[in-house]
Amino acid sequence: MGKAKYDDLTKDCAIELRLAGKSSTEITEETGIGKESQNKLFKKMGIKLTEEQAATARARRWLNHEPIVDGKKDCSKCGDNLLISEFGKDANKLSGLTSWCKKCSGLYYEENAERIKQRVRSYNESHKEEKYTNDKKYYENHREVYAENAKLWVKNNSEKRKQIQRDYDQRTQPAKNARTAHYRASKIEATPPWLNNHQLDEMRRMYENCPKGFEVDHIVPLRGKNVRGLHVPWNLQYLPAQENNKKGNRI
Repeated sequence: MGKAKYDDLTKDCAIELRLAGKSSTEITEETGIGKESQNKLFKKMGIKLTEEQAATARARRWLNHEPIVDGKKDCSKCGDNLLISEFGKDANKLSGLTSWCKKCSGLYYEENAERIKQRVRSYNESHKEEKYTNDKKYYENHREVYAENAKLWVKNNSEKRKQIQRDYDQRTQPAKNARTAHYRASKIEATPPWLNNHQLDEMRRMYENCPKGFEVDHIVPLRGKNVRGLHVPWNLQYLPAQENNKKGNRI
């Protein structure tokens, strides 16, 4: 059977109903045009509902579908009549709650965890640019909320926040030491311009791989009293922190 063809009058009627905020089901009932055909027609004509119209359509759609009576509603999965606290949030529903209760949703996720994760990964990978744009836009529109939530989290998780900072400092300290040493040496013109990238990387690795309790020392100090050394690989050595402090600017 071929696809149904609709005359211009029927299409115009569907467009008018759409602009009036009617749902896809209501349009189908009045014009006979199926949801898929509607989507193609509206996309071709560049017709989109405003946020207010979309909200109205959702309200009509869910008005009689998931009623809340005496603080309870039915779970469409298990059929139990439960307190609304047993349901998650869903902004697309008039009730603001999910169709399935938390228990049913949790069981479904446990049974399909890998498939769901793979589906999410595949979607994110194929919509990377779109996701980045949407996430950035959402963040910009909710910057104050993010900042307030961050402050609240730090206030309620002070010890955890300190541990995260300590772990970060421990991971990045060697690299930070290497950058600081290079900057300090450059300031006093102790790093020769003729060093190649391999030699610079060798010095960086010395700082990054410095054993715990040791420090990277310049054998000939960069600011010695009688002689000044260079910031080069062969002028570096590991010294226990205590010995390095005692040595100071002496050879």
